[in-house]
Amino acid sequence: MEFVSCDPSNYRAGRTQPVRYIVMHYTANNGDTARNNCDYYHRVGGLQASAHYFCDEHGVMQSVREGDTAWHCGARAYWHPECRNANSIGIEMCSYKDNNGYHIAQETEDRAILLIRELMKKHNISAENVVRHYDVTHKNCPAPLVEEAAWQEFKRKLTEKQTKSKEVFELTIDVKGAEVTVEAVNVDEVNFIRLRDLPKLAPELKVEYDEVAKRPLIR
Repeated sequence: MEFVSCDPSNYRAGRTQPVRYIVMHYTANNGDTARNNCDYYHRVGGLQASAHYFCDEHGVMQSVREGDTAWHCGARAYWHPECRNANSIGIEMCSYKDNNGYHIAQETEDRAILLIRELMKKHNISAENVVRHYDVTHKNCPAPLVEEAAWQEFKRKLTEKQTKSKEVFELTIDVKGAEVTVEAVNVDEVNFIRLRDLPKLAPELKVEYDEVAKRPLIR
C-alpha cells in the first residue's frame, strides 16, 4: 500500500491510547481519488484535520501511520461515550455527487470493507466498534450511510462470512518483459499463487519444505 505522509501540522505524532475503534467518513467531494486527498494533506499544512486512510474505486492509500493520531472525529461535544481521535483509526471514502446528493461507489465501499477487516484482525477490534463519524459527533458523515438501513447493510457486508473460491485458474504475469503463466486462486478479489511456482517468477529462488519445523523455506 502506498504511503504519502500527511503534513506534520495536520496530525499528532504518537498515541495516548491504544486503537479500539475504526471511524468511517466520506470526503464530501465530487469524483475525488485517494491520491488527490493524500497529496493535498501532504502539500497543505495547518488544516487541523487528517485521516489514516483514503479509499477510492481503485485502491487504498495511507496518509497517517496507525501509531500516530489523525484528527478526524474531534468535536466540542460528543455523542459517543468512548470513541475519540486518540483511540481510533479514521478511514475516508471518496465520493461523487449528482442531483440526488452524495454517493459512495460500490467499489470504494468494497475496498474499504477489505481494509476494515484487516484492521479489525490486526487490532482485535469487534464489528461493534466500527462506527460512523455520525455516531461519534452526530456530524452528517458519511452522508450516504447516515440512514440506518444503509449503515446496517454496510455492516452486514462487513461481517458476512467470507466464501473462499477454490477454483484454480491460470494467471499470466509479466516478468521482465516475458510472460509467465502460473496457477492461482482468487480470494476476496485478491489473486494468490502457489509457493512452488515462485521459482518460475524468480529463478534464483528455491522453495523447500522443512519437515522438522513444518513450514516452507524460501532460499
